[in-house]
Amino acid sequence: MRFFRPAPCCRCHVAAHLLCLVLFIGGSLSASAQISYEARLTGVEDPVVDVLLRSVSKILGENTDPPASFLHLRRRANRDVERFLEVFHSRGYYGAAVALEVDRDATPMQLEFQATPGEQYVFGAIEIRGAEGGESEDVAQLTEALGLATGMPALADPIVAGNNKLLTHLRNHGYPTPVIKKRDVVVHHATQEVNVTYHVETGLFATYGENRYEGLERVRPVVVDKLLPWSTGEVYDQRQVSALRTRLYDTGLFATASVDPVPADITGEGELPIRVLVTERPPRTISTGLEYKSDEGVGAQFRWENRNMKGLGHDFSVETTLATELRELDLRYHVDRFRRLDQSLSSSFVIAQEEREAFDSDRIELLAFVEREVSPKLTLAAGAGLRFGRVEQRGETNNHELLYFPLEARLDHSDDPLDPTRGFKLRLRLEPYLDPIGELTYFTKTDLEFSYYLSFGSFETADKKTLPNWVLASRLRIGAIIGADRDEVPADIRFYAGGGGSIRGYRFQTVSPLIDDDPIGGNGLTEFSVEVRRRLSETLGVVAFIDGGLAFGETYSDFDGDLQFGAGLGVRYYTPLGPLRFDVAVPLNKRSEIDDAFQIYMSIGHAF
Repeated sequence: MRFFRPAPCCRCHVAAHLLCLVLFIGGSLSASAQISYEARLTGVEDPVVDVLLRSVSKILGENTDPPASFLHLRRRANRDVERFLEVFHSRGYYGAAVALEVDRDATPMQLEFQATPGEQYVFGAIEIRGAEGGESEDVAQLTEALGLATGMPALADPIVAGNNKLLTHLRNHGYPTPVIKKRDVVVHHATQEVNVTYHVETGLFATYGENRYEGLERVRPVVVDKLLPWSTGEVYDQRQVSALRTRLYDTGLFATASVDPVPADITGEGELPIRVLVTERPPRTISTGLEYKSDEGVGAQFRWENRNMKGLGHDFSVETTLATELRELDLRYHVDRFRRLDQSLSSSFVIAQEEREAFDSDRIELLAFVEREVSPKLTLAAGAGLRFGRVEQRGETNNHELLYFPLEARLDHSDDPLDPTRGFKLRLRLEPYLDPIGELTYFTKTDLEFSYYLSFGSFETADKKTLPNWVLASRLRIGAIIGADRDEVPADIRFYAGGGGSIRGYRFQTVSPLIDDDPIGGNGLTEFSVEVRRRLSETLGVVAFIDGGLAFGETYSDFDGDLQFGAGLGVRYYTPLGPLRFDVAVPLNKRSEIDDAFQIYMSIGHAF
């Protein structure tokens, strides 16, 4: 075996390696001895600044990564001083100073950041200049949109936000491609003022040019034309471009939609083409539903819908209901944006057969009504209808032909149409009826319903959604038929109470005037409900409720102890389509040989 003997020059290398090894071991040993210290911050009176300083510090607060040496600690502290000064400057304290005092002899080592914020500087001159240094065309409007003014505290956030405010203002007033070339911020310590200058390149002033539609296959271009919030030649406004995108989605005809200007093709006259790119949704859908109520039996619904009739975006649907006590065929034709963007026209043709405990009814109805969205919260509707009916009650059959003119107002200030947790809803419906063929019977049916929702507490789901723990929901409904006696009003138009959407715990329609325990309906109605909803998780909840009220023979009633009350418990399973409802209710003042011991209700959606 041969051994290698290092030459004299190699001995130096070996010694060097041994020295490195010793230093490495020594460094490792010193690294294991972490520095123990305490740190504090003094001199800061502004609570907002104090919170910001502590949030950026690597020294203050909990120390999850203690330094390995004093030099390491000193570097961290010096970096904190730099961060503190940045925070002070962002809050307008440009004359601030931060001194660091270290007591190495104390155990643990003591660090103190001594801050002297000084006076908060204010804005001096605020200027907006063109890219070449010339004044922009609408400096006064831009300065107002900027939101900065002489004398305001010189905070950094509004200076930075000014970039987006300027660009947004320009894009909303005819300039589709503005650019902020640079921003100058000059601090004058002598006057304690900060001057800010924005250098803006507005780009070309533009008006709307041609509209280029891409992706339209089954939908005709005229549908998009009706949605345009601008006319060719008007001044370009980015808000209108965003509004068109929203309107395209709201039609339900498109899966994707983008609306973008094409600056590269702007004409010499400043006409800017707009590109509308869409992907159409399948226009037809089929849906089914099931429900069960122990007082009404099993029910099933089938619905077929075409949302793009004739390529015009008109909605035609066929819905059938097959239930123990109801068979119904409902054909509807709906036209959005009828004569104006906030208005729609709906028409329906209904054939129905009911076999209720109160009556048997066969009817045909034709109805057309116009609905206008006065505001996002308020909707008004008016229409005209024709009703042919045959009603049998207690062995007596009556035929009627009625003209009616429904009027409706809906005010919705709730936070969610499917699962409201706060706010309120108000619905008022008036239906004047006229019999032009018979004895010219005239009467008006009035129906007012108010619901109020109040939430308490909250919890956060796995995907960071915040949901309320408790919801207190209440409802009041008042109805009246004016202008005719009860016997002159067809039995299937009168008011009835009781059932899953009325007073739970009682069979459908049985909280009404009775003859031989059979409900005959009335000219007046009062209902009220209180429901406490407890959300257990994102998908599961429980409720406790109490309902009360009655329908009465005359238009008005003093109640005289005739009110019926029902109470119960329920379970809710929350889905994207709304909550699935399972309720069990009992009558609190059970009537012998009329009311059952309990009722069960299963359907989609809350009771109200």
